[in-house]
Amino acid sequence: MKPIDRELLLNAMRSAAMIFLAIIACRLTKGAFAWFLALLGLNWAMNNQLGKAVSCYMLFPFFVIMNPMILPKNTLCALALRLGPALMTAGLFLSGSRRPGRHVLPLGSMALYLVVAAMSSATGYAPMISYLKIVNFVILMMGLWIGLKNLDRRPDDVMDMRCFLLGMAIVLVFGSALTALVPSVGYLNMTNMLIRDHPDMSMEEINLIVANMQGMRLFAGMTNQSQCLAILLPCMFAWVTCDMLFIERRVSVLHLSLIVCSLPLIYMTRSRTSFCATALAVVLIYFWCLQVVRIRARLKAAFRTGMAVALLVGAAYGAYSEVRHDTISRWLRKTEDVSGDQRSLAEAFASSRMGLVDQSMRDFRRNPLLGKGFQVMEYMQGMSGFRLTAAIEKGALPIMILGETGVVGMVAFVFFLFAFYGGCMQKRLDVTMALFTVMVVCNFGEANFFSPGGPGGMLWVICVGGGFLIDTLLLHRRRIERMM
Repeated sequence: MKPIDRELLLNAMRSAAMIFLAIIACRLTKGAFAWFLALLGLNWAMNNQLGKAVSCYMLFPFFVIMNPMILPKNTLCALALRLGPALMTAGLFLSGSRRPGRHVLPLGSMALYLVVAAMSSATGYAPMISYLKIVNFVILMMGLWIGLKNLDRRPDDVMDMRCFLLGMAIVLVFGSALTALVPSVGYLNMTNMLIRDHPDMSMEEINLIVANMQGMRLFAGMTNQSQCLAILLPCMFAWVTCDMLFIERRVSVLHLSLIVCSLPLIYMTRSRTSFCATALAVVLIYFWCLQVVRIRARLKAAFRTGMAVALLVGAAYGAYSEVRHDTISRWLRKTEDVSGDQRSLAEAFASSRMGLVDQSMRDFRRNPLLGKGFQVMEYMQGMSGFRLTAAIEKGALPIMILGETGVVGMVAFVFFLFAFYGGCMQKRLDVTMALFTVMVVCNFGEANFFSPGGPGGMLWVICVGGGFLIDTLLLHRRRIERMM
């Protein structure tokens, strides 16, 4: 292990400290500071200070999914988190037009799917809500596309964004670990149930009850629910690993600490989706990224050996835990009573999502061609209101697409996938492609692909934005090596 890169560590810790201070300021000002951040990001974008502007932009999806015990979201704060990205996107659009080049994310083909979604929503359950959600998603796409456009010749800005994303990883992973010391915060799902059933109970009493509660507990950490943390952690795990292997090109103390700490947190969410996504991330990085990303042969061999040893140790520990405590079975079956669970493994995997799948299939049968509208459900008929642009819970991504946009939407989405992967291969965005695949797999268990008002925004920031930053730095490094 090489000496600590003090500059990287200092910059990442400074970013994490700034995020913590921003959370405290938003909490103390009851959300007013979020408006200040939005205006600050707009100013940076208009003045072409892209490193700061895009970092500020990435902060807003993080605040959206923040644990309300840590960052309460009153009306003032919620409006800032909705309108702030729109303001910054407008500023990034104006500055982005002055950056020549063709180094961009291949997201253009998403426009076809969104046109189909708009057509579907016109006769869907709640057209106005669907249109608001389409606009919200377009803002997310445009912000990432324009903010990261043609940064291949601005490595200093890319490094600033990279350090900020490392700071977010520190807050998400280490911050979540700290919330385990305060069960009423870390296990938010149980806290919410106790507050709902016993509104007069004090937080001290709730904390004591949650701390001593037996049975399965779902860990939410720094996020607003355990399902949210469950899909963010594998994506952040994959990004940090790729950043260490391909940008640092060494075993970094900071990166390794984040990787090791994230693994028990992933288990604490008790999410099967998280298990599968983490396993896929390891497979993609080992068999794909290490194969295609250009690094020195000796270094690649060392990383392969290290990862192989880590996998063997992890597999041995998993086998031991399974034999002694049924750890893997309890995780995959999502129950503490493994011996009394008569379901097959496939039934245990699918049971918690069958209701949502049935609902989406019911929507599909009502309109097989175009579905029943983008990101809405039947109970929303006749409703309107800005607050309903928040994310809704649906099942697996393919079934959700069929229910919302029908066969036409599915064809358009498959076209987007082919165009995206084809564009990544053409531009050699290998890390972006791998992390996007992890993100898609996460959406097979928790369909948040089109949900900027939920975990979806952070998934796009980490996997697509973060992956593109790594690929951009790799491109810049290849150019320097060719000139030498």
